[in-house]
Amino acid sequence: MNTMSKNDSITTEKDLKDTVTTMENIENLSEQEMEDFLSDKEHAANVRLLLECGYAKLKHESNLPDIEKLWQRFEQDNIQQPRKRRQLRNWKLITATISIAACLTLLFILYPFSSGTEETPLIAFTADNGPQQIIMTNGNGGQFTVLDSIPDHETDPKIRETADFTQANHTDNSIHTISTPRGKDYKVILSDGTTVILNAASKLTFPSHFSGKDREVTLIGEAYFKVAKDSEHPFVVHTNRIKTRVLGTEFNLKAYPSSEPHVTLIEGSVAVNSNNGNNEVILQPGEDATLDDNQEFEITTIDTDYYTQWKDGYFYFDNVPLIEVMKELGRWYNVSIEIQSNSLMSYRLHFIAERNASIDNVVEHLNEFSYLSVTKKENKITISKKNIHSR
Repeated sequence: MNTMSKNDSITTEKDLKDTVTTMENIENLSEQEMEDFLSDKEHAANVRLLLECGYAKLKHESNLPDIEKLWQRFEQDNIQQPRKRRQLRNWKLITATISIAACLTLLFILYPFSSGTEETPLIAFTADNGPQQIIMTNGNGGQFTVLDSIPDHETDPKIRETADFTQANHTDNSIHTISTPRGKDYKVILSDGTTVILNAASKLTFPSHFSGKDREVTLIGEAYFKVAKDSEHPFVVHTNRIKTRVLGTEFNLKAYPSSEPHVTLIEGSVAVNSNNGNNEVILQPGEDATLDDNQEFEITTIDTDYYTQWKDGYFYFDNVPLIEVMKELGRWYNVSIEIQSNSLMSYRLHFIAERNASIDNVVEHLNEFSYLSVTKKENKITISKKNIHSR
C-alpha cells in the first residue's frame, strides 16, 4: 500500500475499501489480525481520515469532541497499546457515533475515484401495453369506453368529446367515474357547471348531481378546474394526500401517486389541507403549494404555465428536473424511458413542444441539448450523456 501523511488524500479506492471492510468486521478478527491491522501505518492513516470526514459531516448535527483529542485517544488506546483488548470498546463507541457509511459517502464526494464500474440505469417510466381508452363507469355500475357507440338508454348525460352533466336529473345522486388513459385528456362538465379537464392517466369520481352542503369530487392524477361560483356550497377536491376547498376559482391540481401533490392557483383563492388535518394553507393567484413527506406545505410563487399549458396542447418545461420531464413524456406517449447516467439527474430543462407532435419529433428536439443523447428503439427511449467528442 502507498504510505501517506496526515494531509495526503487516499490514492486508491481499494485502500479505502480494505480499511472500511476490516473496521466493519473488527469483532471477527483474531488477536494477531487485530494487532497487524492496528500497527499498519496506512490503515491508521485511513482510519484517521475517516474520523476527520465523519467529524466534518456531523459537526453541525451534534456536539462532537475535538477531532485531535479523538485521534490522540484512539492512537494511545489502540495503536500504541494494541494488546489492550478492553480499549477496543472505546473504538466501537467512536464508530457508533461517527457512521462509517456517512464517512464513506463524504469521501467519495471529496475524493472522486475512477473505479470503472458501470452506473445502474434508472427507469424513469414504464410503458403500459394494455388498451388505452377513456372509460366511464355510470351510476348503475355499467362500464363502457367513450369511443364506443353509446347505448340508447344513455341519454343523460350527453357524451361526445365532452361529458356534460348539466342536464342530469336533480334527483340522481349516483356516483360516476371517468378515467383517461395515457396520451389522452378529456373534458367533463359537472352538474353545477364546473369544468374539469382531465390530463392523461387520471381518474375523476363525482356525483351525477351535487346535493348537500359541499360539492365533493375525488381525483387521482391531474386536472384543471374552473369552478362555478356558489358561496353556499364550497367545492372540495379530495386526493390521496390533500384536500382542496374553494368557492369559485380556477386552479390546477396534480396528484399522481408517484409524485408530490401540487395545487397551483390561477384565479381566486383556495384553502389546501393535508388529509391528516394538521396543516392548512391559503393560496393567492400565482402560488403553488406542495406537500412534502413530512406533511409540511411549501408555498412558492411560480410561472403557472408549467402547470396549465398541458390543457392548451403544449408541454411547457421551464427549469424542470430531467426526471420530471421524462415522466410527463412517458405518461403522454406511453413509452418506457431509461436514464443511463445518474449524473444527468441534476440537469434541468427549458423545453417547449406541442403535445400533438410525434414522439420521434420530441426525441429529435431533445437531442438538440448539448448534454443529452436520446435514442428510441421500438417503444423505449434511452437517455445518456452526450459524448463531448461527438459534437
